[in-house]
Amino acid sequence: MSMTIAELRSEIKARYTDAKAIEDRYPNGLTKDANHEDYEQVKKLLVELDTFEAQLLPLEEAEQRKARIVDNVTRYTAPASQHRHPEQGDPERWAWAAKTLGEQFTDSAEYKQMRDSGIFNSPSALVQFTVPMIDGR
Repeated sequence: MSMTIAELRSEIKARYTDAKAIEDRYPNGLTKDANHEDYEQVKKLLVELDTFEAQLLPLEEAEQRKARIVDNVTRYTAPASQHRHPEQGDPERWAWAAKTLGEQFTDSAEYKQMRDSGIFNSPSALVQFTVPMIDGR
C-alpha cells in the first residue's frame, strides 16, 4: 500500500531526526572506525530516506500540477478588470465616469494654461504636454 504525502513527509522527518541524533553524538564526525554500528545505522537510514524521497517526488509533482491547474482556472475565469460603479456620496470617486477623455483634457489646468498663452496659435510650434487623467486613465 502506498503512503500519502503527509505520511511520507512524517517518515522522512523521523528518519532525518534519527540520523541527526546519531551524528550529533560524534562531534568530530561519524566514521566506520568511531562506531561501526552507528555508522551502519546512519547508512541504513539514508537508504530508507532515498526510497521515501523517491516515492514523495511524483506525489509532490502531482500536487503542484493540481494546484497550478486549480489556480489558473480561477485566474482565467475571473474578469480582467472589475466594473466600477460610481458612488453617489463621493463626487471625486465617480468623476471619471461622468467625464469623457476629451472633457478631462480640455478642463485640465495644463491645457488651459497653454491655450491662454497662445502657443497653439503659432504655426511653427510643435507643442507637447501631458495632462493627468482622473483615476490614472
